[in-house]
Amino acid sequence: MPTSGCWIATACPFSTKVTVNNNIISRSTQPSFQDPTLMWAQSNPILAKDVLDPPTLCPTKIIHENLDRNIQKPTSLEEYLHSRQWLQRAKVILNNDDDDDDDDLEHAKNLISHVLSSPLTIGSQLSCRFRRKENDQSLMKKWCCVGARAEASLPTQYWQECLLSLVMAAGGTSQEGNILLEFTGPDLPPNNIPNANVTVGSWNIATRGGFRGLYHDASLTATWDAIILLNPGLAHPNLQSSWQLTLDMIFRNDHQQPPRQILLTAHSAKDADRDAKLLRHKYGLTVEYNVNPFASRIRYQDPFDLDHFVQPNLYVAVVEVG
Repeated sequence: MPTSGCWIATACPFSTKVTVNNNIISRSTQPSFQDPTLMWAQSNPILAKDVLDPPTLCPTKIIHENLDRNIQKPTSLEEYLHSRQWLQRAKVILNNDDDDDDDDLEHAKNLISHVLSSPLTIGSQLSCRFRRKENDQSLMKKWCCVGARAEASLPTQYWQECLLSLVMAAGGTSQEGNILLEFTGPDLPPNNIPNANVTVGSWNIATRGGFRGLYHDASLTATWDAIILLNPGLAHPNLQSSWQLTLDMIFRNDHQQPPRQILLTAHSAKDADRDAKLLRHKYGLTVEYNVNPFASRIRYQDPFDLDHFVQPNLYVAVVEVG
């Protein structure tokens, strides 16, 4: 698995990867536009690597400082990065002593937003949806990321940030939480995804690679507490038919299944509107997408529509089914 400084990827279905000085950089297949931050990263690979390395984690200190500032659950990327001392560290790396945001600092922030987008989106959206049994202080949840792509090869240390956001929302590490996050999909990386465990206090998240293929073709027996669909393009003309059977399985009215959350993201307003209409028409679901504060700030041009620019996880919604 690549280290944090060597990984910059996107969930956009029309992206390709190029390597610059051993740094994997994703860019649109359409050469007429390239995000300025990706251009900066290609020109400054050492700086890009350094700003992407997470600061040392001390969850108890972070939580106490947030409580002193009347913050429990960060509601913006800037708030989260401040809590993690990430921006402060980036300023040191960039030799930026000015409080005003300069171009290098903005590029650094954009890069960090990209690698943290999926972990923080998942952590922030699913943190308030735990249900405990009475007198039970422990939590065990099983989540499945269906149609996973680049996020399946995200370095383990970034999933630590997902776990930290859950711990921060819970107000501390005194409770116990165990999460299994499994990735499935035909576009999983060809190499096996190693099982990994990350711990923050008494909380743990285990990530693992699952079935490499279409969800509805797998012999899955697990009961998931949440299904995660990141930038799936459910109603995209090129993807809709391949999603049909999987969606039928996820949204079927199966009373033997316990209630579960479905987390969806979309990479543009057009994408969100298209997916919401499909889910309403086919499954009678009212899905309300909102702007995601933890969206990636890297922009890509749609090669099928040059006026259409997208950002991974730009919109987010959660619905309950079952």
